[in-house]
Amino acid sequence: MKTYLQFITESSSGLYTFRRLNQQSSEFLYEWMKENRVPNPSPMNELHCTVICSEVEIPGYTVDPALVMLNPATYKIAIMNEALVVQFKSDPLVEQWQKAMNLGGKSKFPTFIPHISLSYKVPEDYDYTELKPPPTFLVLQGEESKVMAEPGQTSINEYSVGDMTLGGGPKIYVPQTSLNMPREQMPQITQANTMEFIDWLEGQGITVQFVAMPVALLRCVQGADAVDPKKVTALQNSQTISTKPFIVSKDNYVFDGHHRWLALLNRDPHFSVDTYRVNLPIRDLLDMAGKYSKTMYVS
Repeated sequence: MKTYLQFITESSSGLYTFRRLNQQSSEFLYEWMKENRVPNPSPMNELHCTVICSEVEIPGYTVDPALVMLNPATYKIAIMNEALVVQFKSDPLVEQWQKAMNLGGKSKFPTFIPHISLSYKVPEDYDYTELKPPPTFLVLQGEESKVMAEPGQTSINEYSVGDMTLGGGPKIYVPQTSLNMPREQMPQITQANTMEFIDWLEGQGITVQFVAMPVALLRCVQGADAVDPKKVTALQNSQTISTKPFIVSKDNYVFDGHHRWLALLNRDPHFSVDTYRVNLPIRDLLDMAGKYSKTMYVS
């Protein structure tokens, strides 16, 4: 695990974003580390939380300037890649990471665990299990970024389905967070039956909210083999793309309309669409859709 200074000073490629602790939080955490004899504590001015560490640049990604408060009830002391860290839960940071992955980010790690590194040099015989997390709220400042690009570095426009070049027009970017579900296993709800399906879900006691969401925050269910690049390109190049509401799961997976969503994502990742957000994880939503009498499947 690289330190903050290594990320800032080393020449590499990609995008690195981070949040520093504010002055009061930095001072408190550093004093807490000294009082608890954390070995080789990170310098106070280097305490931070990495948000994005992408191997490729992410055109269109914008940092979040808002402050983020961390709840001590979610803190956990752990070892990550030989570093001593305090892990925590933060929906805003997870959403920023997911947005970056949807925009073309390429992380070495499949999941994002928000954390602050306390020490990068931990003795092998150090027992961290008795160390209790800091007992106070901490505040992270606005997100900062460093684009680390070398000449000729691959950009988002040079990525495509499955990291392979697509024929039949411009290359189409598909986020790497797909569940890779075959198209024939995906339930299909016609536009004419959409509202009836929503009413049916609510009749089963499932909450459905009508909310606007940026397309970059949505996630892909279908695998690369199910994407028709010519269809996405045609939609992307049309004067108007239908913005009828998408049905999405509570973990932000697109239930239906993947080609239309990809066309909007490739045209403008910051564009917001109306959604029916179903209060079910995607796999549970797919199971429920299978029980709806008018659901169809593509053979």
